[in-house]
Amino acid sequence: LTSGFINGVNTSAAGAMLTGNGTALVGCQLNASAPFVLFNSTANAAAPATAAEMTTALNITTTTGQITTLTYETANNTNGATLTGGTWDGINLNTTSGAAQLALNATTGNFTFNATGNYSMVGMAKLTQYFSLGGGFIIRLRLRNHTAGTDAVLGMSQRSDAVGSATTAHEVAHLPETAVNVTNTSHVYQLQAYSDTTPAFGSAVATGTNEVFAALTVRKIP
Repeated sequence: LTSGFINGVNTSAAGAMLTGNGTALVGCQLNASAPFVLFNSTANAAAPATAAEMTTALNITTTTGQITTLTYETANNTNGATLTGGTWDGINLNTTSGAAQLALNATTGNFTFNATGNYSMVGMAKLTQYFSLGGGFIIRLRLRNHTAGTDAVLGMSQRSDAVGSATTAHEVAHLPETAVNVTNTSHVYQLQAYSDTTPAFGSAVATGTNEVFAALTVRKIP
């Protein structure tokens, strides 16, 4: 770094350049434990002394990039619930992993966000329909904002067809990756599925671990 202004930070020789914990840089070197050069201590006052102060000074959103995954799981060799048919049914997302960005009600599958902001969301669900004769069914996912009474994300319209004398049809429904702006942390969201028949959420595969029939991945974005 040379003297003058870089990205709005005074780097002139009027004072020592410090890292966020107040340690003077040697030859303007950066290291993994102190990656930010914040202020000229004379021209722009003292450098922040803690990581929290550094975050405040630079307006850094510390949760950006963190990922939370919500899944609908059952015990090994246990099929998922059956849709009602002809209406939007809530998917019982009952397991959460990753960053703690959401508050999940594991009984209803409803969830709220812990902070406002922009989130990228993508989801999918596996459904299986059994027929006495060959047939097919339609399936669509959506992310519903219950509180506002609006659809936050609409999934693709899809149809599964059982060919000829086949008696089972399978389909993986998709919720395309979409950016959602969350403006109120009291709003309740739910992943929902629609079908014209009564498919079940997949068929168990009995691999010795929990069955997973639906997933919603949430990522904080700027």
